[in-house]
Amino acid sequence: MLVRVFATALLACTVLAGAPAFAGEFKSLSLAAFQEAAAKGRPIVLHVRTPDGALCKAQHAVLEKLMKEPAFSNHVVFEIDFASQPAAVAMTGAKLPATLIFNRGQTEMGRLTSVTEESAIRALLTK
Repeated sequence: MLVRVFATALLACTVLAGAPAFAGEFKSLSLAAFQEAAAKGRPIVLHVRTPDGALCKAQHAVLEKLMKEPAFSNHVVFEIDFASQPAAVAMTGAKLPATLIFNRGQTEMGRLTSVTEESAIRALLTK
């Protein structure tokens, strides 16, 4: 019996070890989802991007890495396609793709355009 309990516990630890205990969320932008996150006061990242842009891909990779850290577990990243979501792009005021906009609830805390350095993106997301 003790062996079975130990084996079950070991299996559970093995399965859970591969998944981060904390992770921010990535979502496509919808007005309802944005309003819900803002109403809850969640930290919100708006990533205005193109699917194939080198800068956008680099920013996304940094965001993926950061969202796995406990400090960013409550963050939500809304991805906005620069070409196919012009109304959402206009709402953000972004003039170019590869723009990151950081909000705490409804309040904009800062933005970066064409910046891919992890330290700069981390600094933005901790404002």
